[in-house]
Amino acid sequence: VPETLTQAETELRYGRNPLEHVSKIIFELTTRCNFNCQHCYNATVPRITEQNLSALMNAVDVFRAIGIERFDFIGGEVTKYGDGWLDLARYCQQQGAKIVTIYTNGWWLEQANFRAAGKDYPDVSAYLADLHEHGVTHILFSLDDPGDMHDHSRGHPGLYNRVLAGMLMVKAAGLLPRVSILMRKDLRMDAYVQLLDTLAQRIYDFSDSANLMDRVNHLVDDQTNTLSNLIDIGNQAAQSTNTQGFYLWQPTDQQLYCRGYYRPAPSLTIKANGELATC
Repeated sequence: VPETLTQAETELRYGRNPLEHVSKIIFELTTRCNFNCQHCYNATVPRITEQNLSALMNAVDVFRAIGIERFDFIGGEVTKYGDGWLDLARYCQQQGAKIVTIYTNGWWLEQANFRAAGKDYPDVSAYLADLHEHGVTHILFSLDDPGDMHDHSRGHPGLYNRVLAGMLMVKAAGLLPRVSILMRKDLRMDAYVQLLDTLAQRIYDFSDSANLMDRVNHLVDDQTNTLSNLIDIGNQAAQSTNTQGFYLWQPTDQQLYCRGYYRPAPSLTIKANGELATC
């Protein structure tokens, strides 16, 4: 801006800033995934893994300059296919990021001698230690439903229980377990309350005086968790007769209207194909 900008003009420009409510940047490092979940739109997009990490480091510099302190890494499954993402995570930490998060389906839980994002690990403990060393602070496990319903949606029997057990390992490694929950309209609210309470007790250390709704509200109010309802078109390759997505011609204009388009909040996503998205 011109050096002659007055205080009033400066405040006006700031008030018009479309990024004023953005509090986190999401890096979609890859669209490749080892799962084929029923709800996911990534089944129909080209398989791409970002290679230009220097450009993303420049992006970190830009967003840190305007005060962004949280950077999330997603896919696809970034923990398996996001080659080089750990170097970018470390760079975020070095530049002063307070929160560096990965989203994962939890495929690596209970693995031994496995390969993740271009590196070999003898066990889960070694993997978690490497994440911690590279500046990762939070691990968000993606969950769709309680128990067998989640396993069915993901196509992996026993996954839900492995995630619950894995949260304790994450905490033991000095990282913070969190959840990204897909809330479906066909699951009763009391079932969600029970699910959230189960997860809250795994994630946090509550005092004996905390009651059920205290625990649930604590999880819901914690912005390092993610709760969302399903608005994606859906995974055409995995659709069943009970699909929760929309066919492209079904939503109304009102449903498709994005209220965050011109003043996005709380996040911007840098996608693996180079696009900048508001959600």
